[in-house]
Amino acid sequence: MGYSAGGAKGVGSIDQAIQCVEREDDVLATEVSAFKRFRTLVSRVDPEGPSPRQVGNAGPAFARATAPDQARDCGQSACSDVRKAYRQTVMATDHYEAEYGETYAESIEAEFGATFAAVLAGGGRFSADVKSQLITAITRGIEDRRATRSTLQRERTALERAGTTLSALRDDLAAIGSRPFVECQYTELRAVREDLQAIERQCERLVTERQTGDFHTAAILLSRESGGSLSQFLYDSLEVTYPILHDAASVGNRVADLRRRIDEQLARRPASAGGPGSHKTEVAEHLY
Repeated sequence: MGYSAGGAKGVGSIDQAIQCVEREDDVLATEVSAFKRFRTLVSRVDPEGPSPRQVGNAGPAFARATAPDQARDCGQSACSDVRKAYRQTVMATDHYEAEYGETYAESIEAEFGATFAAVLAGGGRFSADVKSQLITAITRGIEDRRATRSTLQRERTALERAGTTLSALRDDLAAIGSRPFVECQYTELRAVREDLQAIERQCERLVTERQTGDFHTAAILLSRESGGSLSQFLYDSLEVTYPILHDAASVGNRVADLRRRIDEQLARRPASAGGPGSHKTEVAEHLY
């Protein structure tokens, strides 16, 4: 069986992978709440400057001269309100510094693009159109995170199901490995060898399902992330990039080791015990 752990370098741990998924889900849940609060605060910011009639009683000429400046000041004040709201919500999350460590301008550009950064962090005017588009962008960011959380839930389910399957297979292998093969009859050894083949087939099905079937998870990433698979995104901090494939490979290696020990004992049994000659041929075919 050609198992490949996808470049895994250490001891595989589906439990550690589940912890990574849970941590990322907690981050996303916190960010969804933070962006919802930010959206609420932005919706309360009035981007409009005063009209000429609101300037005062100094006359139409003064109104025409001062209204544009006051409108601009109001717009810039609105940008300050947006900045304050962002810092009080998104940038105030417990994980922000560790996960991002970005300045306000950097974060706005990463989340919403250079155009918004130029307005909100570059001294532009917070017009009604900017406000509307910003609220739309915030909502899109919230929905992206919710979609990613759904993907993480599918990934966690896949990890848990695979972990349960592999744990049961490891228990079966531990029971097989505890048997004194040297004392077993030929027919017993053949039966155990068939059990190992069944375990191997279960591993192969698990690997196939992980790559193409029920255990496969679509690679949906946050909008601020670029490229890379879901596994790379989630498990970059682990020694194992593909935990299910790694642990399946570990079980497969154990199967191979036990089968080798059994084949050695089968080859030593006398012909009267069940015909070792035919088994030697079978072993050779399996190896080559």
